Amino acid sequence: MRITLVVTRMTDENLRLAAQIGVTDIVDRYPGPTQEALTGLCERVNEHGMRMSALEGVIPHGDVVRGGPKRNWQIENYQQLFENMAAGIVERRGSRLIHGAIIAREYGLPCVTGVPDATELIRTGGHLTVDGYLRIVVNSRAAASKPATTDAS
Repeated sequence: MRITLVVTRMTDENLRLAAQIGVTDIVDRYPGPTQEALTGLCERVNEHGMRMSALEGVIPHGDVVRGGPKRNWQIENYQQLFENMAAGIVERRGSRLIHGAIIAREYGLPCVTGVPDATELIRTGGHLTVDGYLRIVVNSRAAASKPATTDAS
């Protein structure tokens, strides 16, 4: 079982205390679409032996929905966020029509679906090779560096 904590103040003391009580995953507020903000947040949590498992909060989107004056700017921020968060998608369940696979096609990212142990094998900050055509994921930092393959259609 994984224990997740929402950290309201991301201080080293709070992260240290979370790790001491057995927290494995951290949830934090959306830091903005830049790679520096996302990477810094993940690295800070990883330094305390935990992983960044989710971002919460409102990503500005009102003008996208209503066609407002900041529509293009908000769409660009979403695109930048997706580009900075991932270079590929690995799904624990699903097929070619699962949401992640559709997003991957839209952004030209490789995607492999149906990898049952993905959430246990892949750690934040890990380095993966994702081959969407052959449906192979290689986790280069795993202790046993064998490829995780799937038979999902």
